[in-house]
Amino acid sequence: MSPMLIAKLRNAAQQATFGIEALEELNRAERRAQLEPEVCLAAVQQDGHAIQLFTEAQRTPEVCLAAVQQNGFAVWNLTKSQRTPEVCLAAVQENGQAVLNLTKSQRTPEVCMAAVQCNGYAIHCLTDEQRTPEVSLAAVQKYRRALVHLTAQDVSHEGAAGDQMREAILSFWEEYEQFLPNSKRQELAQALLACSEAAPADREHASCRP
Repeated sequence: MSPMLIAKLRNAAQQATFGIEALEELNRAERRAQLEPEVCLAAVQQDGHAIQLFTEAQRTPEVCLAAVQQNGFAVWNLTKSQRTPEVCLAAVQENGQAVLNLTKSQRTPEVCMAAVQCNGYAIHCLTDEQRTPEVSLAAVQKYRRALVHLTAQDVSHEGAAGDQMREAILSFWEEYEQFLPNSKRQELAQALLACSEAAPADREHASCRP
């Protein structure tokens, strides 16, 4: 707890109107600052968001990692330096949509893949650049309704992963197309049709995008 904050609280405590409330807050803050490492660790293992109550010194790498393992969205409470690659990966492995709280540089290919493997719906959080053929395939394999968040570009990827993704989509198209808005159904159908009509020999040299 910073000396400035302590000074402000003590000053407020001297005011008759807010004396009791300020003193109680001061006591709570000082008690939190004295928590032992094992107590901090146990706290975030119960509720990851508890880390927002800890001081910088109490936020050890072990505590930060445990916090996001309990609740991926707890990564939102961490500073840039506390968001190590290991912590970012653990956050999306616990909750794929925690990738929303990560910066572009923190969204490594491994993190993006882990996010959709945890929750296919997380693909809607990713940029076009982050939606590689492998990531798009993993998303629909995990959650078929993630199809609604794919674009013609996503289903038109070339290479083995692109082929596998289209095969996967076609295997459940009849069952899940009913969940797609008309415009999205038309967009994806045209892209899938264009790819199916492309000559296999030309796929390495020409795009199958409509």
